[in-house]
Amino acid sequence: MILKSDVFGITSRLRRLDKKYCINWNKRKRRYEVGRVIKGRFVTDLVVPYRNLDVRTVLLVNKSSVKNFNSIIRDCERHNTKLRQSNLNEQKYQLNYDLKLHFKY
Repeated sequence: MILKSDVFGITSRLRRLDKKYCINWNKRKRRYEVGRVIKGRFVTDLVVPYRNLDVRTVLLVNKSSVKNFNSIIRDCERHNTKLRQSNLNEQKYQLNYDLKLHFKY
């Protein structure tokens, strides 16, 4: 069921970001979905991870928008760098521990 309006005006705020955005209440899965109607069918762009529609939905859609592609990629690369560094530190710690056990110094 595609929502035309809501109490907090989330549908109108999303349309300000992109005029084609719609919010759908998926009865079967009991969740909100943000997407577009293409050739008479609703196509989901994003599943709302919250139980209720509120400003977090608008922030999430804006954050995950294609317009922010470069910042999304930059954030992913930054996160992956931190994971690699953490993994390297863990490997160093494990190697040090194994050497101490093996050589008992």
